Amino acid sequence: MRTTRGISGRFAAWLPALCLLLAPPAPLPGQQQDAGIVPDSPVERFRIYGFDQQSGWRAWQMEGRLAEFPGGGLVTVRDMRLRVFAPDAEQSVELVIDSPVASVPPSQGAVSGPDEIFVTAKGFLLGGEDWTWHTQERRLTIRAKAHAVIDGVLGPILE
Repeated sequence: MRTTRGISGRFAAWLPALCLLLAPPAPLPGQQQDAGIVPDSPVERFRIYGFDQQSGWRAWQMEGRLAEFPGGGLVTVRDMRLRVFAPDAEQSVELVIDSPVASVPPSQGAVSGPDEIFVTAKGFLLGGEDWTWHTQERRLTIRAKAHAVIDGVLGPILE
């Protein structure tokens, strides 16, 4: 199997398209957003990063077992893990979101899923179903079966 710096050759060929779909630049007001090139088959075992447009720091990292492209610009991610980083030079992981299935509509700046979600962060654990992570606002909404285990001081994270 051909490799490119540790990335399998097959995945390396689809990496630019996956990055365009999952982390496109924000369109100007009134401008249509182009989804770019869409792969004609699923992408296995991927990892992509998103960066803060103001500071340039890494904001998040998403990985999954499989990315599927059902149409309409939507990306379905199987066995998703999303790491959210502190917006500073330290770049520590603030929280980790795990879900068996997630949908990523690139133009909305959100990740959502109808199934379970497990959130791990310093001082608390969250779980539930039917969720949405709003990337720009750094806000999580859990609509069903929400439960939390709090161990420590949370500060302004729960309002």
